[in-house]
Amino acid sequence: MSNTIKTYAQRLVLVLLLVFFNLVCQAEAAIHKASATPETPEVAQLFHLTNQLESATGIQEIKLLLSRGEIFRTLGFYEKAEVDFKDALSKSQILKHPRLEIISMQCLGYIHFLGQDIKSAETMLRSALEKSENLQPFSSDIAASCASRLGNVLAGRNNMAEALNLYKRALTLIEETGLNQDHAHKAAIHRNIAHVLPPSDNAAAFEHLSQAIVSVDEIKSPREQAKILLEIATEAGFREPGTTGDAFRYHTLKRAQSLAENLDSPQDPRLVSLAHGSMGELYESRNRIEDALILTERAVTSAGAIQDHDLLMQWEWQMGRLFKSKGERNQAIAAFQRALFHVDAIRQDMAIANEEGCSSFRTTLFPIYTGLADLLLEASGHEKDSFVQQQLLREAQQAVEKSKQSELRDYFRDPCIDAMAQEITTLSSGTAVIYPVIFPDRLEILADIGGTLYRKTALVRGEIVEDTVSQLSLNLRNNLFYEQLGKEVYGWLIAPLKSLLEENRVDTLVFVPDGVFRMLPMAALWDGTGFLAQHYAVVTEPGLMLLDPKPLPRGQMRGLMAGMSEPGPVIMELPGILWQTLCQTTLDSRDRGVRGFSVKSAQLKRDNAELETPSSSTDSSSSQFSQISDSSQTAEAEAQHVKELLRLPGVAGEMENISANLKGQLLMNDEFLLNRFASELEHKDYGVIHIASHGFFGGNPDENFIMTYDKILSMNLLEEFIRPREFAQKPVELITLSACQTAEGDDRSPLGLSGVALKSGARSVLGSLWPVSDIATQKLLSTFYERLAKEEITKAKALQEAQIALINQKQYNAPFYWAAFILLGNWL
Repeated sequence: MSNTIKTYAQRLVLVLLLVFFNLVCQAEAAIHKASATPETPEVAQLFHLTNQLESATGIQEIKLLLSRGEIFRTLGFYEKAEVDFKDALSKSQILKHPRLEIISMQCLGYIHFLGQDIKSAETMLRSALEKSENLQPFSSDIAASCASRLGNVLAGRNNMAEALNLYKRALTLIEETGLNQDHAHKAAIHRNIAHVLPPSDNAAAFEHLSQAIVSVDEIKSPREQAKILLEIATEAGFREPGTTGDAFRYHTLKRAQSLAENLDSPQDPRLVSLAHGSMGELYESRNRIEDALILTERAVTSAGAIQDHDLLMQWEWQMGRLFKSKGERNQAIAAFQRALFHVDAIRQDMAIANEEGCSSFRTTLFPIYTGLADLLLEASGHEKDSFVQQQLLREAQQAVEKSKQSELRDYFRDPCIDAMAQEITTLSSGTAVIYPVIFPDRLEILADIGGTLYRKTALVRGEIVEDTVSQLSLNLRNNLFYEQLGKEVYGWLIAPLKSLLEENRVDTLVFVPDGVFRMLPMAALWDGTGFLAQHYAVVTEPGLMLLDPKPLPRGQMRGLMAGMSEPGPVIMELPGILWQTLCQTTLDSRDRGVRGFSVKSAQLKRDNAELETPSSSTDSSSSQFSQISDSSQTAEAEAQHVKELLRLPGVAGEMENISANLKGQLLMNDEFLLNRFASELEHKDYGVIHIASHGFFGGNPDENFIMTYDKILSMNLLEEFIRPREFAQKPVELITLSACQTAEGDDRSPLGLSGVALKSGARSVLGSLWPVSDIATQKLLSTFYERLAKEEITKAKALQEAQIALINQKQYNAPFYWAAFILLGNWL
């Protein structure tokens, strides 16, 4: 078979594999990536293993599945790797082969980690480690591998102390039990130990990195040597820069370069690219820009020869930074744009996390998008041609929008978020879209008013913006002073646009917030005499590319109203840390007129971090839910205390008022059962869903939930219940969560509210950022639905009128009472 035909056949098999394994929404992008998969030894091996699997059975089949899964992992196809590892685990359990079962478990657990399913990863790897230590006959290599990979997971969770103990355990197993020939594993463990040592312990870290190189010297394969040397050099780069660290990194990279360039057949352009690009990064850090450019260009050439979009993205981004350092803005913009071209080529299959468990969005995509937006905005300020200026601003807007889209994909760990994106729609007259974008040296305000883009700049450092907005959000949440900070933020965001808004007769402001701005209800901004809500209807959007701009259908809409004034058995499903927090909260310390109480993201975790240490029970499920005392009397008292704290006495009145304007089905207390709620949504059409029950949203979407009377309603379940309505062309127009709250101090937690709409297919969501006043909520929502029942009024205007009604009442005019509720999604 000729090389050309063989290469084509390899790619064809890979394409067919990817289509078979992928979700429907990913198939097209997966084929795209597969067609451009580098012609590396890994791809050739993948082809070979797939052929062997056609006739393999029993133990041989399991081993082949594990090998192919590892190659899929290496190539970044984590979902395909997961399929192979699950298949291997199932088959090893059927054959009752404990050794292969443990290997399958550790491989599968690590894939969960790379996919950011941290809880499943830790549970499976702890179980694998326990099984490996009890395996007869004992297998040191399996136990060492389990300990090492569990250490990686814990390091990714920032549990460095336990990770260090596990790495040391793995190293001991290798050194003391006859496995001293596993030099690659020893080198990796030394490198990992260096990774988890504190910054203050640089000497010990470099000692372990030096030991890693000693182990590399014993490895026979030059290819394997080069790979591990690059990893060691990368770790050295995380350490404090200086003569010693840079020299160590330089010599390590120089050796990796030499090995990669002199490999015998088959050559490895990817390794060559990594070596040159990494050396270029070192030169960049030392401000040797010209040398860095030469090496980065070589890295691009090597990666381009094999169409490795992952590396091309990385090196074009590096090229963009280098050109920016030289002051060559146009070339920098072109490089950033090329980097994003490569992002688009691999977007659907880009790993949510890297091998250290760090978010790929935060480490790579966010700085590329914002770096491009930064350059485009600056370029627009120097452009005199108005047409070209608008083009530059439009490209900056698209970069910001794609950043929002990628962040949501990262938050929900769902590549299908990308399939929801569409072209930015021209908005109706009277609407302005405002993007506040924080850069280290300034705050940029990009505004779309009447179809024209405007750029305003506040020359205030990014850290000051973040501190000010965070403090204002906290003050609003706690009903503290807001005027001074509110006026300062108003001066940054609104004052520069005021004349433009007036000229264009704008009455609705749509904010696409960035970072800490997500925690701030913009309606509460203060101009010195009044609130923003008194002049404009205010909407929050996760991104215009994710917006369905259709107006609210007029006519009678049916509503499903579900409320819980007193919780039932659902309290037994509360996360352990949240339960403990409630048990320690006295009734006197809580304002009985407020719905809920402040929570942190950590309190929403379904596994208690305090119970996850080796000294605790190895059964992780024991900590998943409420930790109740063995004493039945104490348990009963705790349960009664929690029930009392979670009572919502105003819900009955709220439901009575709302049902006067919204006809439909009412489920109260023990009627608001999870299965009953699901059945209503399955068999009847509802345009509005109003839930008056506790809901909690934090930084992890898997930990977001709403309480029904008997069970926890997760966001995944809510999506299952509501999404079919969208496919039937009968989407839910509005979901109102009248007693929900986002976790305090976590600027990603409001993304959970956005996700209620995005993931379920509902067009808009009305929810609160903090625990709200019981009486004020009744008044606000009653007015909202009353106004919404009118013809020709948007949801945004209905909310504005409800807010103004409270502002006009002296006892409720502080923003604490009315500003918590924000409208996300379609505001029409």
